[in-house]
Amino acid sequence: MVNVSKIENLIKEKGWKIPYFCSLFDKSRTWISDWKRGKGLPDENTLVLIADRLDTTVDYLTDKTNDKKAQKNKPSSEENSLSDDELTLIMEYRKLTQAQKEFVVKSVSAQSDK
Repeated sequence: MVNVSKIENLIKEKGWKIPYFCSLFDKSRTWISDWKRGKGLPDENTLVLIADRLDTTVDYLTDKTNDKKAQKNKPSSEENSLSDDELTLIMEYRKLTQAQKEFVVKSVSAQSDK
């Protein structure tokens, strides 16, 4: 179960407002308050992205640990960490239809072959 209070506290620690955080995921400003009212929770993939944006782990956000910086779910080296741009690309990619995803993969593969 996601601890919504932890997410809200981490957002505040970053100096962000809830609407700004929601916009990073292309969600409405009520996205987090909807969780509190029982209107769904983020899926596992989104929770990983949320943890990454908040510089923490899924285990922390789901009360499996109280260590905000536990490395269990984090990449083992800085080189493997995703940048904000990379996270945005992943989120946008996930919104595409299957045909659009196939087109993107073919396009990127074609560029890599050059």
